[in-house]
Amino acid sequence: MDTELKYLFAPYELKGHHIKNRIVMAPMELLIKKTRDGFVNEDHLNHYGERARSGIGLVIIEATSVDPRSMNVVSQLGAWSDEHIPGLRRLAAACQRYGAKVLLQLQHLGVRMKQDPIGPSAYQDKSVTAREMKLDELKALQEAYVSAIRRAELAGFDGVELHGAHGYMLNQFSSPNVNQRTDRYGGTLDNRLRFVQEVMEQAQPLVNERFIFGYRMGCNQPTLEDGVAMAVRLEQMGIDVIHVSSCGYSGSRPELPTDFPYNWVIYGGSRIREKVTVPVIVVYEIRTPERADDIVKQGYGDFAAIGRELIVDAEWARKAADGDEIRYCIRCQPCVIFNGENCVML
Repeated sequence: MDTELKYLFAPYELKGHHIKNRIVMAPMELLIKKTRDGFVNEDHLNHYGERARSGIGLVIIEATSVDPRSMNVVSQLGAWSDEHIPGLRRLAAACQRYGAKVLLQLQHLGVRMKQDPIGPSAYQDKSVTAREMKLDELKALQEAYVSAIRRAELAGFDGVELHGAHGYMLNQFSSPNVNQRTDRYGGTLDNRLRFVQEVMEQAQPLVNERFIFGYRMGCNQPTLEDGVAMAVRLEQMGIDVIHVSSCGYSGSRPELPTDFPYNWVIYGGSRIREKVTVPVIVVYEIRTPERADDIVKQGYGDFAAIGRELIVDAEWARKAADGDEIRYCIRCQPCVIFNGENCVML
């Protein structure tokens, strides 16, 4: 192992799980063309298994829909049916056999749904017109999240990550720029987080005590100060690990101090880490092992999430440990899905 990367390869104990290093495989939608009805296939097993084999500590499986009506494309993975459990079990095992811990990221599009789009409240922009969901629809969606969490545990995952960034449904609930509800699910920060808090309250008794609850959020929700306050509340409601990225819906980028060496997303993560006691994952343009190691060393994040570099070079973690040359992404962009103002931050 490269002794110069001692921070990146330091272990971490999380909720009874031994995570062997601070390398996280960021959740990236593969959108494998032959995927249908949300089912895992051999290409998923090979892709994730190959990267886990290289020595990644924590793998986060790509955005997995909790509702068949809410899919980016027909090739998205799903967790809305018990029929998905066998394939998801094989996927979790494909990573765990190499010592990686693995979370399943759960997602709902909300106002970005292609048919009958719904959101916390009515919403319109240049590309979409969505209606406010009724209370019974809100409760049904909470049940869908809880059921998907239960399926993840039954499939052997070490936990889940609730996708509350990049403009998706949980982001929509938490954002005052989108959520204009006048009932107990809108208004104050506590009300805007009530949806996910109730999901947590319903799900926690259904899973084992070591099951990890992660949450991916934007540091700018819609400002950095809002993001910090939100992270504190997420910890209080039982979130075990916070994955800091960007939000959608006119979130403002925090201004970087002149002496901060990295980008605004990592800066936002570092500010959040100062205010919470749970571990923080930071992401975005963490290309090299040296960069990842320094981020952990400086205390900007407890974990460094690697995205496109792991698409390009499945052996990134092994090569980092051995000091071998890594094949880096050239940012040609076809692996990144752009949706208006929202994009995957890797």
